[in-house]
Amino acid sequence: MVRVVAQVILAVALTGSLSLGQQTKLQAIECPFPEGQDVASEAKCAEYTACEWTDGRCHMVSNDVGGYVVDGEAQDTGRGFKVNLKKADASKTMFGADVADLVFEVIQHENYHVQIKIYDPVNARYEVPLPLNLPAEAEADPLYSVSVSGNGEPFHFSVNRNTNGNTLFRSEGPLTFEDQFIQLHTGLMSSYLYGFGENTHTSFRQVFEPRTTFPIFARDQPVGTEPMNEYGHHPYYMVMEDDFGNSHSVLLHNSNAMEYSTFLLDDGTPTLTLRTIGGIIDLHFFLGPDPEDLNLQYTNMVGTPAMPTYWSLGFHLSRWGYNSTDGVRAARERMKVMGIPQDVQTCDIDYMDRQRDFTYDPVNWGDMPDLINELHNDNIKVTLILDPALVIDFDYYAPAARGKDSDVFIKWSDPSFVPSDQEAGTDDYMVGYVWPDTKTIFPDFLKPETATWWTNELKLFHDALQYDAIWIDMNEPANFGTNLDKPWNWPEGKDPWSLKCPENKWDSPPYPTMMIRVGDNQSKKISDHTICMSGN
Repeated sequence: MVRVVAQVILAVALTGSLSLGQQTKLQAIECPFPEGQDVASEAKCAEYTACEWTDGRCHMVSNDVGGYVVDGEAQDTGRGFKVNLKKADASKTMFGADVADLVFEVIQHENYHVQIKIYDPVNARYEVPLPLNLPAEAEADPLYSVSVSGNGEPFHFSVNRNTNGNTLFRSEGPLTFEDQFIQLHTGLMSSYLYGFGENTHTSFRQVFEPRTTFPIFARDQPVGTEPMNEYGHHPYYMVMEDDFGNSHSVLLHNSNAMEYSTFLLDDGTPTLTLRTIGGIIDLHFFLGPDPEDLNLQYTNMVGTPAMPTYWSLGFHLSRWGYNSTDGVRAARERMKVMGIPQDVQTCDIDYMDRQRDFTYDPVNWGDMPDLINELHNDNIKVTLILDPALVIDFDYYAPAARGKDSDVFIKWSDPSFVPSDQEAGTDDYMVGYVWPDTKTIFPDFLKPETATWWTNELKLFHDALQYDAIWIDMNEPANFGTNLDKPWNWPEGKDPWSLKCPENKWDSPPYPTMMIRVGDNQSKKISDHTICMSGN
């Protein structure tokens, strides 16, 4: 059973208000501005009642005022415990719509794995719908203990390692839980912090000085050099705690747009801020203690990658612009003449007929079945790239017609969002534009019907071309020109058009995260380079 500690083991005492020294220590917990921190001023700080201006810094107010208070005694759930929380002062807010009552829940899984959720017990909020591999019963003798403040005290919690007392997570400052702005801070055991995949870093180890903030959101953002998110979304990190190599890792199981900040408190404590603009706080802690153990423990929950075929570990050749089967043949001959090893040949989407999935160009690539046989006879495997977006030509393009019959494409969440210029026959599908010369729609891969349809299309395609592997590209999903006058590759001579997102709380959230200010975000919208958030 998880040990419920009546009095929190924290560096900051939680009885009464913070002392002057403790408030100074927490002045490093900054108030984030939607426009970025360059606009910080006393006047700007005063726009947010959850913020306070001290000595030239705009920071969050103290926890006893701006956070939550424990409301009642802990309740044993048989798998852990729950504690009710109540907003300390409803007038202290960042963007409004604070959730007044929350539940802090500890769920014990394996002895090395504990889950902590903070959620609204009355109104269901979005949770990641992908299944996790969790045990039916909790294991005995957990390696951790979870401490939470007592009834009537300002809410704080910590997660500790039982074997040596290391504090793995110690909440700092106030918890903020608004409808579209959730923020949690934690002090760390050390500055040896790693993870948060698909961000631009100069080193694997995260930097705490100066303060650094990175966005996390899946969109079609090419690799750059400034601190920014690339294509993917992976809010998972690892901390090496001490000189003995004890390590733990944490997954924030949330798929909304988010960002994280690394910085030092005024006393030098390495600190991490996690922000997300929707869903709930759902943290999974893994206790290792070795980094290798963490890899096994984490993949035991989320699932392991498929074992790759041996040939896929070999030498690959890929590019856009072969232009024809003869272009591939010429490249293969050059590889042989120069004695360069090759195991796999990849063809980009220029092999397609007008960039339409599950097709090949009958003119320049008309003998593609013969090419694949030739490569196979030369002991070369063939990978073909596919982009999930399909054109809306339902009358003459069978994959889209079959997809429509199976109702597999992403829709607008409300009929009122359907644009007035929506193409006839596209119903309430969200229509965009990517590589083909015709507008596109996007599969909803969270629907089981979509998996069935997609698998069938791959089988039919394999009947035509005996490929060995598929490379799925542009599946963030990517969309070109969202909210702009027109996509950069819009056909000449056509009237300007682009997918334009409605002005509502989903597509124009009060805190869109720093992703709108970094990379190639031309529209300064959260939907830039992807589809609208008002989808379903």
